Amino acid sequence: MPSVAVRVSGLGQNVGLGLYAARDFEPGEYIAPYRGLVRRGACPEGYPSDYVFEWRDETTGETFHSDALDDPCPAMYCNDAEGPIRVAGLENNAYFDTTERLRPCLRAISPICARDEIFVGYGTDSWCGRD
Repeated sequence: MPSVAVRVSGLGQNVGLGLYAARDFEPGEYIAPYRGLVRRGACPEGYPSDYVFEWRDETTGETFHSDALDDPCPAMYCNDAEGPIRVAGLENNAYFDTTERLRPCLRAISPICARDEIFVGYGTDSWCGRD
């Protein structure tokens, strides 16, 4: 049975799809991978995708980026509850774990119940395709 599902986001019709838990998750538990072709270096300026995740390896300081459009995955539909569109009572409940530098994944920050939407903070420079 899949651990996540994709359906219309609870942030509203202008947001599009969102990522939902298909089962319960405990804090720190692995939720799903963020796939895509991993490339060294920062995302090029003006990159034409909203699904590029950029991160820095904490050990080496190297920067990597991955575009989920190269290998679509459910995690690409995870929205930021603390972004420009907010709904009272919704907050980020997951984070992107980049400790395995070529395999970023979503992990739970707090308990997530089955059927809850999963949210992750985008940060200021992690999503180079977003304004």
